[in-house]
Amino acid sequence: MEYWYLWLIFILLCVLTVFVLHKASAALGVNNAERERMTAELKRLKELKETYQNADAETVQKAEPMELLEGVNAVLQARVEKADDAEKCFETFSLPQQYMYTLLYYLEDSEENPAFFLRHNGEPLLSFAAPTLEAIGEAELSEALFTYFKDQKEKGDVVTDEALQEAYEKTSKAQFDKARILKHAKAYIEAHREEILS
Repeated sequence: MEYWYLWLIFILLCVLTVFVLHKASAALGVNNAERERMTAELKRLKELKETYQNADAETVQKAEPMELLEGVNAVLQARVEKADDAEKCFETFSLPQQYMYTLLYYLEDSEENPAFFLRHNGEPLLSFAAPTLEAIGEAELSEALFTYFKDQKEKGDVVTDEALQEAYEKTSKAQFDKARILKHAKAYIEAHREEILS
């Protein structure tokens, strides 16, 4: 036992190896869970696309509002993904299709923080947001966006103006009601079903 310190180092290396292997297996489990979640989401979107590809009036009427909007967007997104130029593809959409495509991004990005949509999206979504909200019957939210863009233009088209974004956020946060917006979106889709889902 004259080299006892070597045995101590060997034991420490074994413990360290077990620790590293444990951490690696935990990380692998997280990656697998994330991959499974993403696979399930892609499968769900594929099923929505198939359901709403050429949905009839009864299918649209029976649909939950969020599922309907996601289904419409799954159909539209499939077209965008096949295109070489996403913006040119967006331009080929009918106006109601452009509105519904924009609305999903607006809802997802504005739910937690209304200014997030402004900070993380560009054209053509920014230009279509206010008209989209107006078209589905969300006049107050639409007015808040129109005011933001008018003030922004007066300040020299500075998208990152924090004061304007904070003012917009305060105004729209009080008016943002996802359930109400979805109800209006569903009514709009029902009224324009043939044009949106053709």
